[in-house]
Amino acid sequence: MQQLSTEPDDIMTELQSMERARETVHAIISQEERAASSSAIKVATYLGADIIEEVAPQGSELNSVDVARRYGTSRTPVREALMMLEKQGLVQILPRRRPRVDVVDLDRAREIFRARAILMESLAPDVIRLATSEEFERLEAKVGRMELALRRGDHRAFFWANTEFHILNLHAARNSTITQIVSALLLRSMWLRRWTLDVPHRREESLQEHRRLCRAYRAGDVEMARLLNRLILLGALRALEDSQKSA
Repeated sequence: MQQLSTEPDDIMTELQSMERARETVHAIISQEERAASSSAIKVATYLGADIIEEVAPQGSELNSVDVARRYGTSRTPVREALMMLEKQGLVQILPRRRPRVDVVDLDRAREIFRARAILMESLAPDVIRLATSEEFERLEAKVGRMELALRRGDHRAFFWANTEFHILNLHAARNSTITQIVSALLLRSMWLRRWTLDVPHRREESLQEHRRLCRAYRAGDVEMARLLNRLILLGALRALEDSQKSA
């Protein structure tokens, strides 16, 4: 996957956050759909980003004619793009009904976060064994970006530094099969992740967990790295569950 762009100097805007979403979706889709047309990948990139950024809300219908008009293309690449996004868990396509943005309830959120926790825990030894010094430095740099964003109250920048950390962490293990699975889980849980980070004190907790994970990697502490990869994701799930209880 291509490296995502660096943090801006100013507070991140909605437009900049949308661009990050497009970079992320494009990197995952283009890696998996190498035989797809460029038009279909473009539509999937833009529509997927709209879903992540909640411009297209959960449960909303996706009229292929309207989507084609919005992105300046024909209905054929739109249909192809919708099938790509269905594979990534962002779109639901049902017989004799219009496609719609998929809905993730709390039960599905538990499944997604727990699955990611199990898979990322399993990759910790490979990250320690295979990651380069440069990759460890890049992970630490993302933690630094998270800290800076937290100090400045830049919630969008914190979210994207956090997301990019997890993408780098995933790829450092060099396991293409798990990368494909976790990338899809990451896309379908991104809006949930933003929600969990809005829970009081969760950003501070998340920053400390990511710092500790970097130290465990540097120390070659496999068991601690396993534990922290699991706790980071289960901590996000706990925050989500707590937010639901207080809603």
